[in-house]
Amino acid sequence: MISKLILVGVAVQLVCGTACPPIVTRDDWGGYDPFRDQKFNGPVELVIIQHTATPQCTRDSTCKTMIRGIEDYHVDTLFYNSIGMNFLIGGNGKAYEGAGWDQIGTHTQGYNNRSIAISFIGNYEHDDPTDAQIKIAQELIKCGVENKYLSPDYHLVGHRQLIATASPGRNLYRIIRGWNNFLPDVSSIRN
Repeated sequence: MISKLILVGVAVQLVCGTACPPIVTRDDWGGYDPFRDQKFNGPVELVIIQHTATPQCTRDSTCKTMIRGIEDYHVDTLFYNSIGMNFLIGGNGKAYEGAGWDQIGTHTQGYNNRSIAISFIGNYEHDDPTDAQIKIAQELIKCGVENKYLSPDYHLVGHRQLIATASPGRNLYRIIRGWNNFLPDVSSIRN
């Protein structure tokens, strides 16, 4: 009887599309209350992959400290309400909530209100992302599609394709060019 209940629970989870990777919440990493009320209207059609241009982190405590530092910089220096990215990906293979799925972030001028930014913690101009980072980022995107936060025909781009920046770094950019829904020519989505 118990095994039947477990199987039913698994089937319900798969049918409902709620199978998402664990996400470290803002509360868990000590983030500010974002004071945001700008929400997306329906599924988002653009995913922007970035890097933080900081050292990598491989331990949860180090990643949390780095994310708090990024948020402090965004709030105190750039005068954002909170951390700008929607999600950050640590070298430990964990996803960290920034603005999250339904709040508009502050990450790529001209594209914020129609995109989710996933930022890899590290500098991938010189370093390589970990396999765990790649895996969790792809799982996060799949979760977004399955739960209708992302359109099934979303476009995926590197930050450098939209604004003058090295982000997400040449090593990460080389990798994402092989991902599903990568858009090599951004002329159709440019502002």
